[in-house]
Amino acid sequence: MIANGQVPLQQISEITNRKLSFVRFLARNVDIEIIDEKVSIESALKLTKMLCIKTADAEEIHELREENKKLAHDKQAHELAVEFLKSERKALKEKVEILEHHLRQSEGRTDRFEASLLKMAESVSHLANNRDVLMGQMLQQSSWHIKQIGQKEVLVLSKPVNH
Repeated sequence: MIANGQVPLQQISEITNRKLSFVRFLARNVDIEIIDEKVSIESALKLTKMLCIKTADAEEIHELREENKKLAHDKQAHELAVEFLKSERKALKEKVEILEHHLRQSEGRTDRFEASLLKMAESVSHLANNRDVLMGQMLQQSSWHIKQIGQKEVLVLSKPVNH
């Protein structure tokens, strides 16, 4: 209550919805005389006016807080996206390693197949190049004749060619 033309700082604090320490700080900064935690009516009106003008700043602070909350939410979403991308990258690296392993195995099989194919081609080439000699040897070494067994004719070899 107002007594002897003096207004308590506590009352100004309650009316303006500001902390008492802030009201006291503001009064000292604008050189308002404080006696027993009270100020004159004129000084109380000035203080109240200054504290009410600051509500525009409070709205700006509220907007900034809302924007800060939104930014925090966006940051959290980005952090989740980064974690997702990290796990995807790890999975893809593992898949690449598996595929590289399969590729090495396939290359090994291909190399073995090519080697065996080369040996077979060499054998066929040797047979083709030496067929006259081999056929002559076969004719000299072996003989054959056809024998009738029942109603079927059977080829009978004598002195077969050695391997």
